[in-house]
Amino acid sequence: MEEGSLIFKNVSFSLPAGGAMLVQGANGAGKTSLLDMIVGDLPPVAGRLIWDSVLCDSGGLQLKRWEAERFCWFEDPGLPQITPNITVQQQIELFSINSNTHYSATHVLKLMRLWELRDLMTNILSTGQRKRLALSRLALVARPVWLLDEPTLGLDTQSIALLEAMIRDHRQRGGMLIIASHADIALENAVSLRM
Repeated sequence: MEEGSLIFKNVSFSLPAGGAMLVQGANGAGKTSLLDMIVGDLPPVAGRLIWDSVLCDSGGLQLKRWEAERFCWFEDPGLPQITPNITVQQQIELFSINSNTHYSATHVLKLMRLWELRDLMTNILSTGQRKRLALSRLALVARPVWLLDEPTLGLDTQSIALLEAMIRDHRQRGGMLIIASHADIALENAVSLRM
Protein backbone atom coordinates (compact mmCIF):
# COMPACT_ATOMS: atom_id res chain seq x y z
CA MET A 1 0.00 0.00 0.00
CA GLU A 2 1.35 3.42 -0.94
CA GLU A 3 1.48 6.14 1.67
CA GLY A 4 -1.55 8.36 1.37
CA SER A 5 -3.67 5.78 -0.46
CA LEU A 6 -7.33 5.53 0.51
CA ILE A 7 -8.10 2.28 2.31
CA PHE A 8 -11.85 2.75 2.80
CA LYS A 9 -14.47 5.47 2.95
CA ASN A 10 -18.01 6.08 4.15
CA VAL A 11 -17.74 3.76 7.16
CA SER A 12 -20.13 4.59 9.97
CA PHE A 13 -21.35 2.57 12.93
CA SER A 14 -22.38 2.84 16.55
CA LEU A 15 -22.48 0.23 19.27
CA PRO A 16 -24.63 0.22 22.38
CA ALA A 17 -23.53 -1.35 25.65
CA GLY A 18 -23.40 -5.10 25.05
CA GLY A 19 -23.15 -4.56 21.29
CA ALA A 20 -20.89 -6.37 18.87
CA MET A 21 -19.69 -5.79 15.34
CA LEU A 22 -18.08 -8.31 13.01
CA VAL A 23 -15.83 -6.69 10.40
CA GLN A 24 -15.15 -8.92 7.40
CA GLY A 25 -13.49 -8.53 4.03
CA ALA A 26 -10.64 -9.67 1.84
CA ASN A 27 -6.99 -9.29 2.80
CA GLY A 28 -6.03 -5.63 2.48
CA ALA A 29 -9.63 -4.39 2.66
CA GLY A 30 -8.92 -2.30 5.77
CA LYS A 31 -10.17 -4.42 8.68
CA THR A 32 -7.05 -3.99 10.82
CA SER A 33 -6.67 -0.37 9.67
CA LEU A 34 -10.15 0.36 11.01
CA LEU A 35 -9.17 -1.06 14.42
CA ASP A 36 -5.93 0.94 14.30
CA MET A 37 -7.96 4.10 13.65
CA ILE A 38 -10.28 3.39 16.55
CA VAL A 39 -7.35 3.24 19.00
CA GLY A 40 -5.59 6.21 17.41
CA ASP A 41 -2.60 4.36 15.93
CA LEU A 42 -3.59 5.34 12.38
CA PRO A 43 -4.97 8.85 11.90
CA PRO A 44 -8.00 9.07 9.60
CA VAL A 45 -8.03 11.48 6.69
CA ALA A 46 -11.53 12.46 7.73
CA GLY A 47 -14.06 11.39 10.32
CA ARG A 48 -14.23 11.21 14.06
CA LEU A 49 -14.66 8.90 17.00
CA ILE A 50 -17.28 9.77 19.60
CA TRP A 51 -17.48 7.99 22.96
CA ASP A 52 -20.47 8.67 25.22
CA SER A 53 -21.22 11.88 23.31
CA VAL A 54 -17.64 13.14 23.70
CA LEU A 55 -15.45 13.72 20.65
CA CYS A 56 -12.16 11.91 21.21
CA ASP A 57 -8.83 13.52 20.38
CA SER A 58 -7.18 12.13 17.24
CA GLY A 59 -3.81 11.47 18.84
CA GLY A 60 -1.33 12.23 21.56
CA LEU A 61 -1.24 11.47 25.25
CA GLN A 62 -4.92 12.26 25.80
CA LEU A 63 -5.93 9.50 23.38
CA LYS A 64 -3.45 7.03 24.89
CA ARG A 65 -4.95 7.56 28.36
CA TRP A 66 -8.42 7.24 26.82
CA GLU A 67 -7.37 4.06 25.01
CA ALA A 68 -5.85 2.51 28.13
CA GLU A 69 -9.08 3.04 30.05
CA ARG A 70 -11.43 1.75 27.38
CA PHE A 71 -9.82 -0.79 25.05
CA CYS A 72 -8.40 -4.25 25.32
CA TRP A 73 -6.69 -4.70 21.94
CA PHE A 74 -5.74 -8.15 20.66
CA GLU A 75 -3.87 -8.78 17.45
CA ASP A 76 -1.71 -11.74 16.65
CA PRO A 77 1.51 -10.80 14.80
CA GLY A 78 3.98 -12.87 16.77
CA LEU A 79 1.89 -12.44 19.94
CA PRO A 80 4.16 -9.69 21.31
CA GLN A 81 2.16 -9.61 24.55
CA ILE A 82 3.72 -12.99 25.45
CA THR A 83 7.03 -12.61 27.29
CA PRO A 84 9.65 -15.22 26.31
CA ASN A 85 11.56 -17.32 28.84
CA ILE A 86 9.05 -17.13 31.67
CA THR A 87 6.49 -19.70 32.71
CA VAL A 88 2.82 -19.63 31.76
CA GLN A 89 2.01 -18.94 35.44
CA GLN A 90 4.41 -15.99 35.49
CA GLN A 91 2.85 -14.61 32.28
CA ILE A 92 -0.63 -14.79 33.81
CA GLU A 93 0.70 -13.04 36.91
CA LEU A 94 2.15 -10.27 34.68
CA PHE A 95 -1.23 -9.90 32.99
CA SER A 96 -2.79 -9.77 36.48
CA ILE A 97 -0.77 -6.73 37.59
CA ASN A 98 -3.32 -3.96 38.06
CA SER A 99 -6.06 -6.42 37.17
CA ASN A 100 -9.46 -4.90 37.64
CA THR A 101 -11.62 -7.97 37.33
CA HIS A 102 -13.01 -10.42 39.82
CA TYR A 103 -10.99 -13.29 38.28
CA SER A 104 -7.91 -14.69 39.98
CA ALA A 105 -4.86 -15.87 38.07
CA THR A 106 -5.67 -19.45 39.10
CA HIS A 107 -9.23 -19.14 37.80
CA VAL A 108 -8.01 -17.80 34.45
CA LEU A 109 -5.38 -20.55 34.11
CA LYS A 110 -8.15 -23.12 34.56
CA LEU A 111 -10.67 -21.24 32.43
CA MET A 112 -8.24 -20.98 29.49
CA ARG A 113 -7.18 -24.64 29.77
CA LEU A 114 -3.66 -23.62 30.80
CA TRP A 115 -3.53 -25.04 34.33
CA GLU A 116 -1.60 -28.16 33.29
CA LEU A 117 0.83 -25.95 31.34
CA ARG A 118 1.45 -23.41 34.12
CA ASP A 119 5.07 -24.51 34.78
CA LEU A 120 6.09 -24.62 31.10
CA MET A 121 8.12 -21.85 29.50
CA THR A 122 6.06 -19.66 27.17
CA ASN A 123 8.49 -20.07 24.27
CA ILE A 124 7.85 -23.84 23.99
CA LEU A 125 4.06 -23.59 23.76
CA SER A 126 2.25 -24.48 20.56
CA THR A 127 0.64 -21.73 18.48
CA GLY A 128 -2.81 -22.50 19.89
CA GLN A 129 -1.53 -22.60 23.47
CA ARG A 130 0.25 -19.25 23.03
CA LYS A 131 -2.92 -17.79 21.53
CA ARG A 132 -5.01 -19.00 24.51
CA LEU A 133 -2.41 -17.50 26.84
CA ALA A 134 -2.58 -14.16 25.02
CA LEU A 135 -6.39 -14.21 25.03
CA SER A 136 -6.39 -14.83 28.80
CA ARG A 137 -5.56 -11.13 29.16
CA LEU A 138 -9.17 -10.38 28.16
CA ALA A 139 -10.39 -12.06 31.34
CA LEU A 140 -7.90 -10.19 33.52
CA VAL A 141 -8.11 -6.62 32.22
CA ALA A 142 -11.66 -5.31 32.30
CA ARG A 143 -12.19 -2.82 29.49
CA PRO A 144 -15.55 -1.79 28.04
CA VAL A 145 -14.41 -2.39 24.44
CA TRP A 146 -12.59 -5.43 23.12
CA LEU A 147 -10.94 -5.04 19.72
CA LEU A 148 -10.01 -8.46 18.38
CA ASP A 149 -8.11 -8.93 15.12
CA GLU A 150 -8.41 -12.50 13.79
CA PRO A 151 -8.77 -13.98 17.29
CA THR A 152 -9.64 -17.51 16.11
CA LEU A 153 -6.59 -18.14 13.91
CA GLY A 154 -4.62 -21.06 15.31
CA LEU A 155 -7.34 -22.09 17.78
CA ASP A 156 -8.96 -25.51 17.88
CA THR A 157 -12.76 -25.85 18.06
CA GLN A 158 -12.72 -26.21 21.87
CA SER A 159 -10.69 -23.00 22.22
CA ILE A 160 -13.00 -21.14 19.82
CA ALA A 161 -15.98 -22.22 21.93
CA LEU A 162 -14.13 -20.93 25.01
CA LEU A 163 -13.50 -17.57 23.31
CA GLU A 164 -17.18 -17.36 22.30
CA ALA A 165 -18.19 -17.99 25.94
CA MET A 166 -15.84 -15.20 27.11
CA ILE A 167 -17.37 -12.88 24.51
CA ARG A 168 -20.93 -13.70 25.66
CA ASP A 169 -19.95 -13.02 29.28
CA HIS A 170 -18.29 -9.72 28.33
CA ARG A 171 -21.37 -8.60 26.41
CA GLN A 172 -23.76 -9.65 29.18
CA ARG A 173 -21.79 -7.34 31.49
CA GLY A 174 -22.39 -4.47 29.03
CA GLY A 175 -19.04 -4.74 27.25
CA MET A 176 -18.72 -3.95 23.56
CA LEU A 177 -16.78 -5.87 20.97
CA ILE A 178 -15.40 -5.30 17.49
CA ILE A 179 -13.93 -8.34 15.74
CA ALA A 180 -12.07 -8.28 12.45
CA SER A 181 -12.11 -11.82 11.11
CA HIS A 182 -12.21 -14.01 8.03
CA ALA A 183 -13.76 -16.80 10.09
CA ASP A 184 -17.32 -17.04 11.30
CA ILE A 185 -17.67 -16.63 15.04
CA ALA A 186 -20.87 -16.96 17.05
CA LEU A 187 -21.97 -13.39 17.78
CA GLU A 188 -25.64 -13.09 18.62
CA ASN A 189 -27.31 -9.89 17.34
CA ALA A 190 -24.05 -8.51 15.96
CA VAL A 191 -23.78 -5.69 13.45
CA SER A 192 -21.96 -6.81 10.31
CA LEU A 193 -19.58 -4.52 8.43
CA ARG A 194 -18.28 -5.72 5.07
CA MET A 195 -15.10 -3.97 3.96
